[in-house]
Amino acid sequence: GKKILCTVNQKLPVDNGVIIVDGYDILIHQCLSFHEKDYFKKVVIGEDVEILYYGALCSKNFEVLEFSGDIKEIHGGMLVGNKTFKYTVIPSSVTYVGKKSFTQGNIYCEHSEKPKGWDVNFAVENAKVYWAGEWEYDENGVPHPIEKVTSDNITEEA
Repeated sequence: GKKILCTVNQKLPVDNGVIIVDGYDILIHQCLSFHEKDYFKKVVIGEDVEILYYGALCSKNFEVLEFSGDIKEIHGGMLVGNKTFKYTVIPSSVTYVGKKSFTQGNIYCEHSEKPKGWDVNFAVENAKVYWAGEWEYDENGVPHPIEKVTSDNITEEA
């Protein structure tokens, strides 16, 4: 009874560089690969999506990955082939993140520490992970690390 997306329509609307993928429970390997555009400013995973299977978003360039619903699982290989990724916020609803899911960019997690079900190597290479309390949203709703001031008045990332 689950709705699975194998590939998006090559002309799925993109508004101001934002593509929204929704209406399916599961997105599988390279589901964006046949879209006519190779670059998106933001990929929004809609409210209906529960699982991103291995490599679901690979083979496309995008800067931001946003989740608007209660996604449960993010399997590995999300950024294979992506050279422009900057950040995502992983919701507290996520119970599993697979090996090498993120290889670059800032990964802001709503959890305060790595949950049991997440692979120890979910973020590797050039990915930087920030847990709850180490990051915040700015006035534009963009996450960023919290800067802390040391005893020498030197500002550094949390």
